[in-house]
Amino acid sequence: MCDAYYSNINYGNTRYDNFGYDSSAKRGAGAVLADAPGSEGFRGGIAENFVATEIAAALEADMYYWGSDGSAEVDLLISDGRSVVPMEVKSGDRFRAAGLKEYIDRYSPEKSVIVSRKGPRDGSVTHIPPYLVWDARRRLDWDGS
Repeated sequence: MCDAYYSNINYGNTRYDNFGYDSSAKRGAGAVLADAPGSEGFRGGIAENFVATEIAAALEADMYYWGSDGSAEVDLLISDGRSVVPMEVKSGDRFRAAGLKEYIDRYSPEKSVIVSRKGPRDGSVTHIPPYLVWDARRRLDWDGS
C-alpha cells in the first residue's frame, strides 16, 4: 500500500492510480478503483475509508459524519475540540459537492476540504489529492492541542 502516496506511477506495464492500486487490474481492489463496470458502489467507500484512516494517523482529531434533514451529507467532519473542518471525499474525476456546499452555507466553517484525484488547490475550499492526506496537519494548519 506504500504506493498510495504517489500519483499515476507506472511500473512496467502496470499503472497505479492515486490510491496505489493497479488500475489495469480486471478484478480486486484495482478493478474497483479503476472504473470497472459494477464497481461504482465500492469506490466511494474505499476512498472514504482510506482518507479516514490517514486522517486518524495524521491528526489528533475526532471524526464525525454529517447529514441534513434532506439528502445532503458530508463524509467527514474533523474536530480538534475548538473548530470543525468538513471534508468531502470524491473517488471520481467529475463530481459535485452539494452536501459540502450546504454545510458551508449553514455553518460557515473557517476551513473546508475536498479530497479528490484532481490535485492540490487552495481557495475557499482546500483540495487535497488522496496521496497527500497524510500531510493534512500542515495543509490545514492543524494545531490539535
